[in-house]
Amino acid sequence: MVCARFYQPRQFDQTLLHRCVAAHWPSVRAACAAHGRPLPSFVRREFDAYLRCGDQREGFLRIHCAGCGHDRMVPFSCKGRGFCPSCGGRRMEEGDAWLCERVLPSVSLRQWVLSLPKVLRYLLAYDGKLCRAVAKAATQEVIRYQRLRARRALGLDSTRQAHTGAMVAVQRFGSALNLNIHFHALVLDGVFVVDAFGNPAFMELAPSSLEDLHRVAGRIAEAVLALLRRRGIWLDDLDESEDPVAQRSESLAGMAKASISGTLVFHSAGVKPVRLQDARVWVPAQAERAGKALGFVLDAEVRVSADTIRPERSEGRIGPHRRSRRRPRRGEARSAESTAFTARGYAGICCAHPWQRDGSTKPWTASTPSS
Repeated sequence: MVCARFYQPRQFDQTLLHRCVAAHWPSVRAACAAHGRPLPSFVRREFDAYLRCGDQREGFLRIHCAGCGHDRMVPFSCKGRGFCPSCGGRRMEEGDAWLCERVLPSVSLRQWVLSLPKVLRYLLAYDGKLCRAVAKAATQEVIRYQRLRARRALGLDSTRQAHTGAMVAVQRFGSALNLNIHFHALVLDGVFVVDAFGNPAFMELAPSSLEDLHRVAGRIAEAVLALLRRRGIWLDDLDESEDPVAQRSESLAGMAKASISGTLVFHSAGVKPVRLQDARVWVPAQAERAGKALGFVLDAEVRVSADTIRPERSEGRIGPHRRSRRRPRRGEARSAESTAFTARGYAGICCAHPWQRDGSTKPWTASTPSS
């Protein structure tokens, strides 16, 4: 444990995110209630708890260092699973430490990322059971593909001789902090084969070709659509009167649709956020690297070698690719403050990398414009 004398509590109320939520959350909540469309209780609890997180006035724990005799007051945290950067980051680090030390083997891994059609993102946003079923169906197709490749490449008699595994995380946000349900999976970049002495040996596989990614994306699309049909869901013929999200909360449904489509909800409703582009000429990547089929996009470019994983374990650090898979919903997008913009009621989010669509680095959203 860190000595209490050196512990410095975070300034919870000094971040742009906290100031924006504290300034606008009461009015948003009141506006929804005034129109007869109150937000669900879990949304209200999440925001209220976030505003109290780290505030000593809401309760604290007094710790005493037996070594130096120093006392320190540690405020309670909200332990939220939504968008609190502090609690989400702590949960991320604890979860990844468990994965690195107890679950994932010391072999090469590959990150598979599956993006979904927008209408499916909306359906999965607040249906946990359906979301898990879709993730399972997609992962099974990837594992089936890996085992078939292993049988051909290694000359196995059956795919049952090839053993592999995956860890899947549901990511709820996109690069612009919009509602974007997609899946990140860490899949063994190969298979385990049991030798004649009964010992498992890991055999790496070659990277997948673009043609193979298109084929796997097609198989995933077929599997997911078949799953939805078995449950009576048809993406091309959705009845808005049977919208499960709208039945639960019309306000939540409207906000979810706006977030997925990338438009504003209040004030200038339906308007796209303002984005700032770099003055330099932005040239998008020309090489196609993802498989596509029926709105499903499958990417498997990122690979983590075993040589990279082992030093991180021995030094007690968490690998960056594993850490990003369990990132809190606010992500690592850095809140940016600019006097020229915040004075006019604008709140900005600075992207870590240029946006793939147009090279934007700062998508600014209007909160309370003066005009």
